[in-house]
Amino acid sequence: MSKNASTAAKRIAKKFGAKIATGRGPAIVTAKQVVAITTGRNTQTAMRQLKGYRRRVYIAATDSNATKAALAATRGTTIGVIDHQCKVAKPSTRKTSNGTKTRRPSTRKSTSKARRSFSSPRASRRSAIKRRSR
Repeated sequence: MSKNASTAAKRIAKKFGAKIATGRGPAIVTAKQVVAITTGRNTQTAMRQLKGYRRRVYIAATDSNATKAALAATRGTTIGVIDHQCKVAKPSTRKTSNGTKTRRPSTRKSTSKARRSFSSPRASRRSAIKRRSR
């Protein structure tokens, strides 16, 4: 995270009474909202980080140019924008799930149907042999 991004993250975390998350993903995650920090050129990455959350989601911009880029990128979406002064430039319209904490959904595709039909290679071979012998 750049110096501008960490400054913005600290300011927003103080406002929301939250801690800054380390590692990949959104910088601030609370029970009711999620905030990803953008410097302007990585607005699409910030939008990808917010995908799947069932709370209010925001992109926080580090300067006025980043705010303009974020507003243009989020037009027609449920993602809100917070400017570098911690003011909401565009509110998030994403529906919350009764204010309860929700887990981010897994991006892995479920293969349970395939597992049920072919539990093991040996079982599928047995069924093929049975079909041939009939």
